[in-house]
Amino acid sequence: MRLRELLGSHQSQESLIPRKHVPWIASPLEKDNHRATEHGQHDHPEGHHGAKSRLRENTRAQLEFDSSSDEHPKHHLHNDTPHFKKHHEASSIELFYDLFFVANLATFTANAEISDGPTLASYVGFMTLMWFTWLQTSLFDVRFGTESVFSRICKACSFGVMTGFAIVGPQFRTYEVEKYTRAFRSMSLILMTSRLILMLQYGVVLYYLRPYWKKTFVPLTVIMATLLVAAVIFLGLFFDFQKDEESKGYVGWYVVVGVEAFVTIATSSKWRIIGFKHTHLVERVGLLTLIIMGEGIIGMTKAVTYIMKGSTYLSSSVIGQIICAVLIIYFLWMLYFDQIEHERFGTIRQQVWTLLHYPLHIAILLTVEGSTQFIKWWIANDNSNWALTKIGDSWQSSETGDQLVGQLKVNLEEIAGRFNANGNKDAKLPDFSSQFKLMANYTDTDEENERVVEIVSDMGFTLYSWACGIYGIKPDEEKLEGSKDPTEKLLAIYEIFWVVFIFFFSCAGAVLLILAIMYWFGKSHKSGGEWASIGVRVFFGLGVTLLAIMAKDYSDAWVNYITSPWILPTVVFVYGIANNGLVIALDNLLVWFSNRHLAIHGHNTMANAISYGEESNGGHYVADNHHAA
Repeated sequence: MRLRELLGSHQSQESLIPRKHVPWIASPLEKDNHRATEHGQHDHPEGHHGAKSRLRENTRAQLEFDSSSDEHPKHHLHNDTPHFKKHHEASSIELFYDLFFVANLATFTANAEISDGPTLASYVGFMTLMWFTWLQTSLFDVRFGTESVFSRICKACSFGVMTGFAIVGPQFRTYEVEKYTRAFRSMSLILMTSRLILMLQYGVVLYYLRPYWKKTFVPLTVIMATLLVAAVIFLGLFFDFQKDEESKGYVGWYVVVGVEAFVTIATSSKWRIIGFKHTHLVERVGLLTLIIMGEGIIGMTKAVTYIMKGSTYLSSSVIGQIICAVLIIYFLWMLYFDQIEHERFGTIRQQVWTLLHYPLHIAILLTVEGSTQFIKWWIANDNSNWALTKIGDSWQSSETGDQLVGQLKVNLEEIAGRFNANGNKDAKLPDFSSQFKLMANYTDTDEENERVVEIVSDMGFTLYSWACGIYGIKPDEEKLEGSKDPTEKLLAIYEIFWVVFIFFFSCAGAVLLILAIMYWFGKSHKSGGEWASIGVRVFFGLGVTLLAIMAKDYSDAWVNYITSPWILPTVVFVYGIANNGLVIALDNLLVWFSNRHLAIHGHNTMANAISYGEESNGGHYVADNHHAA
């Protein structure tokens, strides 16, 4: 091809089509539906044949719409049933909104250190508010989202709401409300603003549905009223947070966001004309699940960064911990996405299935957060045990104080090299000069040995706490109340991982239990193999959850287990690789056996995907109202 042709002004017909402009405001209805409605409201000079032709088109379109809905087509006429624009996949602006959620999640998780019950409660509380705010916005977008200047302005306001979450996040501490009153007041205003934005958007939808108010006015008004009441309550809770005064007003937030989500779902289930059938709701919550799992990947990579920054040597067990963390996230992905079958969702089941993602996402978040913490915990334990062995060898090989001090200094230099203390400004070796002075007059007698054992033990505890600090494991200084006792620091670190141990195994098991409930609830008709898969999830979910009981009273079994490298492999073992795969392999084996059994006996597997009350209509199956639910 000549250069002149490449650079010439000749244009194809397609290139002459002008770019569509963005309207100021847009209707959520299909264009043909909206035009037909206008024709029904105004008289048009039209011939007899044209009217009959339009009537046939409208009737055919109505039958196609109702054949895929939950109501029988004979109960409807075209003019009282709105046809909403169908969105079969997430739009770019919805994905852009998700980016704000991702950023908030990553930032808050990085700054929120879960070290005890109150910090865990704050973490879950913040995620609850952000999750339900995302849910309310997404429930509107998947049904009534349009492309217009108005919708973009509203979405920009939603971006601002998410930015507000990012600002408040670092100070969201429900156990110190009196200290961060301004942050909690700001959160009330942020939540209020988000609901008012949604109420305005629903109001615009209600305006465009004027011809269909007979069926849509009540449900949309109920949702708008719920959002307005929620906004008023959030405003009222703003005044509950007073400077230097304790408050439990944040509990009201949790109650309100839960109630408004229930009302929205219940309303859409009662008036299915504004329901979620034929929307991309399943895709939206699936994308959010990927985001939640992605947070685990971010946490894992940060843990690896800590490890490489604070170590010059990685043992095989440390590498194994990293592999286990990756496998846990991968198996979570398999367990979740392998059980989603879009064609098997009923109308009501789909919506309840969506709400069940709240506990699932919290459980996944805490599972991946726990696995990240245990990676750092094990590298600290592995290197600390090596360092303690070096300290013990110094004492065993020395007969005089000078020999002991000299040997300790040599071994401490080796320890510093192992922990990259010279290349890492945060890994400066503790000062043991006072201990060296106490050991200078050491002689090999029983009395001196007892004294030196105590000194060496304190040095070992100090090194242990120092090693944990290198990998980001630091006790709350306020709880230590300025104490320099190495034993108290070590106990404070163990208290942190007592909490981590409990929520990690509780949530790792809860993931399987919630997936079992979702698997059961998401399908109205299940084969024997699917029932067996549910049973497998319940059995192993309960087993993993009960492991948390080991932490009761700091039992010897728990201490031995938590200082071993088997914590993460235990979950990997259950999730996916032992005995040919336990949960995942047994699940797939049972499904395979069930399908094979059905194929051998000649059963029609489609009977499990549609209701028993199916009717044939021109080659298409129409589900019975009761079974579709």
